[in-house]
Amino acid sequence: MEHSGRQIRTMPGQRTQPYQLKDTAERSVEEREGRVLVTDLVGAAEIAGRLGLKQATTVHAWRRWYEDFPQPIASLSSGLVWAWPDVTRWAKATGREIHD
Repeated sequence: MEHSGRQIRTMPGQRTQPYQLKDTAERSVEEREGRVLVTDLVGAAEIAGRLGLKQATTVHAWRRWYEDFPQPIASLSSGLVWAWPDVTRWAKATGREIHD
């Protein structure tokens, strides 16, 4: 399959059309049936950078301070991983500026 001039390999049964940006940005991981684009995966450092924070440790503090902060979707040996659309939704709902 080709998309935007690039060859894209797909696994049998894999969705061949990428999600529309609106679809990805406005739907939580649960609403997307557990599917997340690889490009939407972020760690604390990426969240900090995109929200204009100086330190990634602030993201971890937010997890303790705000019950509505999105849950990470994975925990790796290198750290926690979130779905950026979930963090974006939280940031907008709490009046934070996004520096994508």
